[in-house]
Amino acid sequence: MPAVTIPPPVVVFECRCEQTVVGQQVYVIGSCEELGCWGIDLAVPLSTSSQQFPRWLSCAFELQTVDPGTSIEFKFLIKNADGSLVLWESGANRSFRCPDAGHLARVKGVFDRCPTVNISITVASATGATAAVATPEPGSGATTTTPPAPAAMAGCARKVPYLPPQDVLTALAEYRTQSVVELISTTHGNTKSLRERLEFIANVVTSRPASAVEMLRTLALLSLYWEWVATRVLFCGEDGRHFRPNHVAQSSKEIFDALVAYLDPAGKGDAHKGDTHSWALDVTEMVARRLMKLLPSFDAKFTATVPMTRIRDIAHRNDIPSDVKTEIKTTLQNKLHRCASPQDLVTCRSLLDKYRAQNLNPDFLSEFTAFESELTQFFNQQSYRERLDAVRDVLNSNAVDTFLKKIAESAFESCEAVYGYNAEGVLTKLMNALAAGVALRSQLYAVKDAQQVRVADVETEDTLTQLLCRTANVVEEKAPCLASDVLARTLVRVLRICLDSMALSGVVRPLSLLLSEECGTILECSEPMLNLACESLGQRVARICTTFSELVSATYDSESTQTLARNLGVQTATSALVAESFIRESFLFQVSRVASVLCATTQTTQHTVVCAGSEPNVRGRLVSCKGFEEAAPLLSSGDVGVIVAVEHLTGDEDVTTYPGLAGIVAKHEVPLLSHIGVRARQRRLPFVCIVSPTFNWSAFVQKFENSNIVFTPEAATGALVTKAESAATSPAPASKPAPPGRAVVLPLDAEAPCLSESSSNAGSPKFRRRRTRVCKGPGPTRFASALTVLAGKDIRAESCGSKAAVCAQLHELLEGTHLKAPPCLALPFGSIDAAFRSAVNQDAFSRYDALRKRLTSSSDAELPELCASTQRLVMDLALSREVVVKFRDAVALAFLANDVALLESQRLALYVRSSSSVEDNSEDAAAGVYESVTTTVTWSLPSGTTAAAVGTGAGLPANGTGAGHTAPGQATSGHAAFVATLHITELWLAVKQVWASLYAVRAVRARRGHEDAGDMGVLIQPVVNADWSFYAYTRAPASLHRAPGCCYIELVKGLGESLAGGGRSVGGGRGFRLLVSPQTKMVDLCGVWSMWGAVQADITPCFDALTEEELRPDYWKNLGIRLADIHLLETLLQRPQDVEGCVVNGRDLFIVQSRPQTD
Repeated sequence: MPAVTIPPPVVVFECRCEQTVVGQQVYVIGSCEELGCWGIDLAVPLSTSSQQFPRWLSCAFELQTVDPGTSIEFKFLIKNADGSLVLWESGANRSFRCPDAGHLARVKGVFDRCPTVNISITVASATGATAAVATPEPGSGATTTTPPAPAAMAGCARKVPYLPPQDVLTALAEYRTQSVVELISTTHGNTKSLRERLEFIANVVTSRPASAVEMLRTLALLSLYWEWVATRVLFCGEDGRHFRPNHVAQSSKEIFDALVAYLDPAGKGDAHKGDTHSWALDVTEMVARRLMKLLPSFDAKFTATVPMTRIRDIAHRNDIPSDVKTEIKTTLQNKLHRCASPQDLVTCRSLLDKYRAQNLNPDFLSEFTAFESELTQFFNQQSYRERLDAVRDVLNSNAVDTFLKKIAESAFESCEAVYGYNAEGVLTKLMNALAAGVALRSQLYAVKDAQQVRVADVETEDTLTQLLCRTANVVEEKAPCLASDVLARTLVRVLRICLDSMALSGVVRPLSLLLSEECGTILECSEPMLNLACESLGQRVARICTTFSELVSATYDSESTQTLARNLGVQTATSALVAESFIRESFLFQVSRVASVLCATTQTTQHTVVCAGSEPNVRGRLVSCKGFEEAAPLLSSGDVGVIVAVEHLTGDEDVTTYPGLAGIVAKHEVPLLSHIGVRARQRRLPFVCIVSPTFNWSAFVQKFENSNIVFTPEAATGALVTKAESAATSPAPASKPAPPGRAVVLPLDAEAPCLSESSSNAGSPKFRRRRTRVCKGPGPTRFASALTVLAGKDIRAESCGSKAAVCAQLHELLEGTHLKAPPCLALPFGSIDAAFRSAVNQDAFSRYDALRKRLTSSSDAELPELCASTQRLVMDLALSREVVVKFRDAVALAFLANDVALLESQRLALYVRSSSSVEDNSEDAAAGVYESVTTTVTWSLPSGTTAAAVGTGAGLPANGTGAGHTAPGQATSGHAAFVATLHITELWLAVKQVWASLYAVRAVRARRGHEDAGDMGVLIQPVVNADWSFYAYTRAPASLHRAPGCCYIELVKGLGESLAGGGRSVGGGRGFRLLVSPQTKMVDLCGVWSMWGAVQADITPCFDALTEEELRPDYWKNLGIRLADIHLLETLLQRPQDVEGCVVNGRDLFIVQSRPQTD
């Protein structure tokens, strides 16, 4: 036997250090040559990354100058980029013992804190040495550690943070597997036997890599290596030593127990039991299940001191020829008992076939057959039925029998004989078999700690994969023969079974359970909501499957697998297909097929568009454009009856100022309550959205570009019927009124048309302008004497606008209710004039007044330059001392009184919003026409003063006193000193931005035709740190046949710009729709839509940003019940309300704004 070279000991240092700043680095220095002999310039650097911080790791390096067992002292330190010393650990030196040759020591510590933990694992050993955990030196401050039992690993995965899929993909790409590949390659070269290689895997797995991504990449390569060993792609020989099979069984048990402990108690089972989870852990479980299936059995009879004695008795039988005895002893018994390997099973089966052919003694053959079954069990090579028979004693045997019976009934031959390949009958049988399989898996899951049960569960999932493959084949082949609603409901039932199975496999368990429960709701839906819900379900399930496919591909990247294959002598072609074969053999691949069919079915049979109303024959000339702004010149030129086909809408376009606009066709979906959605309904503008990716937009535009067309958006079916009209026969665009108001996505009540025939100008439509009857502007001289900041009851509609008045009113009205409203301040109408009049340069006001008057009569060509000039004058307004004092007092009294925590933060975020005389009234919302700006106010606490003192008696008075109305004695010296520190420059800038928006081009155009030329009040509110933001109607439109008396609500994560305008939501570009009944508390999660998904296809799916609590099935019901309280606003304000609000801390509802519903 050739001599084996044992490599020197290797060490890796790990330090948790949070004291560094950008440009600094952690180093380790110590008493040996490899650690620089205490020379700072020779210290060994540690590195980190954005994903790993504050965890710092050194490279693995050999200790060639230190004898094994020698004590090595060391410390961590921090240095600047230029090498200068920043900080040296205090206290006594740390120490660890040099590991034995062929071992790797991972030395861990927390900067400036003891103890040090030194874990040693085998790198490569020809001696069969097992893993060891070194004992820290006495006096090092470390506690003595012993090798942890598998149960001690229970909490290790709890520390792994939740990572969205993209972050996991990035971490997988950044993690270098070269050291793992080299470790496996070196070990394989230095070992021969199955036992040695299994011990190596056990040592690595039980060492528990620190991060979830590191564990995943390591386990994936180890499982691939073991698969090649177990399936005899890599041959296992003898190592010249004698170890009975019980050593193999013991190592298998160590691996199994370590994996179970790593995955299950760490939040994987029982809906995670409150812990967050990581996609990396979910993929790790898939890899681990694959490895568990291939591990040798560690049943008690195999871990016994002298296992498998039956072969010894067989070899000593007296009823068989001597040459047979010799053959059994030399080729099987001795080999098995000194160095077991999978080849022994091949030898056993070959001998059994040979002896059967020789017609040897039946008793002998019976015993040999029993031994072959025993050896088959040892190497985990039993059939599926044998596996189920082996676990019957721990299960309800009826579940096993039922599943096997349903499998037989779903066989193609059985179905064909009974149903003649009737698709519905075949699918019913397959669904019954799938459901029985999931029921069996539920029982297996309950007792999953046993190896045979675990493996039976994995093989049951494999059987379900085969059944689901047949189901997908039938669906794909027979889909055209089935009624669309029947097919959709069938696919939802199939997906519900699949989602339950996915949850049992640990695949995004909370989300799988949530979607499974949602399937039950979907099955109760009727048209057209059924198709909307089915499409959303199919897209989300498909996205889960796609995400896992991406993660598996990144886990088994071709570079690592092919490098490992080359090092081990495995065919490159085999290694190149690892990821693809893993994906295609998985249950999720078949699930994705079913989800794709569901999406395709609903998209083609349900609707090409989603729209509202049933008014036929919308006439006009079709003009296509990339963005709505491209069509603005044409719409401003006097053309009438123009239907704009637009590829991308931001959600904030102004469609109210173009009399010639007859309708809009958008290539993608937008929220119902977005600015453009509200404006389109106010304008009574036909508006449809393409939601099907199968719709051929290019062909549609090419066919009808610049043609006079009639299109019919049918709300009942969602179909878009379009036909061209000849110029000779088609009536003039204005000869018929335009259709009634169209909603985006969900149908709304029909309203009166906005285009009518004009007797004074035949053939030309007259744009009917509404006359605003509420909140006429008070005129520019009302508050001309001084700029005033109002609070509380001083904020009234006639002086500050409806928006500010309602917000101030809500702050009082909602006291004592379940709802809350933030306090607010307001600048009244005429404040712009007052600011100009108080300015040092009085010429500025004269120029401003002249420009303002010119705007009322300017042409469209002059308008942009006049607006820009007026806005520049407003933005140039200086901040006077008087304004500073007023803003400081108002902000301090309204927002900071008695809030010690806020005062200590020394920062307040504010939302500065328009409250003009022509918005948020009963007839015109002017949604999004004027600016809303976020800003901050900062301050410092006077020297020697605490936040508590400033916020109570020695400082600010309690909330409730109006700004600018400080009572005698309230303005104490402490109060004055604190208020003087408030920095309100950014607030003043935000106020000017809102003022300037009064003179934006679209704002001036929108006001033309109103009796009121418009004035601008300003509303100031503290920003609410929202978990969810929502827009809601307290009374959903009556045309929603399932929603009489319900509230309609749209939500996104974080702030609500994604709903109002064109921004992306924090929740991965997804919005949620709820219908809630305030009376019955019934909650319907009626839709999930993609924010601009037609344009930005790479948006992360909605569930990436959801917490585990938000993924629980009962979360949406509880949230909906809480949101039902917004119906109170309708009672308080005496008419249906269009509400903007947010959810804070998962329970508190803040109403930020409320206005009358305008449709």
